[in-house]
Amino acid sequence: MHEVRWVLLGLFTLVTYACGSTPADSPALPEEEVPISTLLGDVTAEARYTIIADASDGLDVPRDLGFHPERLGELWIVNRGDESIVIVSGATGDSPRPEKRIDGYALHFMADVSSVAFGAKNYRDDFSFGTCQESENTYHGQARPNFFMGPALWSANLDVFAIADPMGLGSHLDMLHHSPDCMGIAHEDENVYWVFDGYHGQLVRYDFQQDHDAGFDDHSDGIITFLDEPRVSRVPDVPSHMELDRETGALYVADTGNARVIRVNTAKRRFSRSLVPIEPGTEVEEWTGAPWSEFVPASTGLLRHPSGLALHRGLVYVGDNATGELFAFRPHEEGEGAELVARLSTGLEAGALMGIEVGPDERLYLVDATGLVLRLER
Repeated sequence: MHEVRWVLLGLFTLVTYACGSTPADSPALPEEEVPISTLLGDVTAEARYTIIADASDGLDVPRDLGFHPERLGELWIVNRGDESIVIVSGATGDSPRPEKRIDGYALHFMADVSSVAFGAKNYRDDFSFGTCQESENTYHGQARPNFFMGPALWSANLDVFAIADPMGLGSHLDMLHHSPDCMGIAHEDENVYWVFDGYHGQLVRYDFQQDHDAGFDDHSDGIITFLDEPRVSRVPDVPSHMELDRETGALYVADTGNARVIRVNTAKRRFSRSLVPIEPGTEVEEWTGAPWSEFVPASTGLLRHPSGLALHRGLVYVGDNATGELFAFRPHEEGEGAELVARLSTGLEAGALMGIEVGPDERLYLVDATGLVLRLER
């Protein structure tokens, strides 16, 4: 079992206010109205966290994490440092068991990996997952950047991932290449994912359609859709995580460079024009008209570099990479924006807090890029 550390989670305030107003004008709630059902812990006492994995388990600049949807407690952590994944079995219990794997061709298909999202159960009776890569494709500096990069599709089957390598191309199931500096990824359905394209400053829908099987390279059936609006902004080395609310169809995006969180209705987009593909056989389009709004506007002053993002029981959790703070927001029932229901400091240094995830145990798991994955205890 990893060490359990007790820390004071520097609570700043528990308030409720519209995110379009200024924090200074926001009165505290009466005590009986203070929301206590967030995942940010008991804010009236010292909080604690448990170290789930650290450098001794193979963490090397970790950036994001995700739980296997069926093997409960199995946590997958992506490392930028050596483009590996650490798979922790029993992460929700007292005796986590880590295993590190590096794919045979990770220098391209998982180069400078920024984010991970589990997808559908559609490959060899197991789930696939997608990753984004903050890369312009230099093969570890061995070549000049050619910008032939984008999200990759993988299998979580433990007999396939980082084991199958029939053509010397590793175990990836598919990859499409229109989004260099890809900073975040969220699953929609089947082999469809939304990504934060940091190079073009756009949100892009990738439909891999039928995978090409592990380690092959037929990418010709991909459908790639760029949204013309909203425009987003990348901060180098800071992932911009995303989540799709399946009940409402809203895509929540940590728009890191614009110091805000946005909400996009992805279902109401419409075709605008065809674009020129860079891979033979793929279809590339631009779509327009997707309604969007600033869920947490930059004008609130709450966020500097929003990065981690998670949804749970009607709340949107956001982690700020610049300040190490965590926030819980409740969407307004009518209209745009949200109200802040909880805010606390993790105590992590500036630049450390990255991906966040809600586990099957309904606790919040955090990535500390200095080499830790932590579980907040209530």
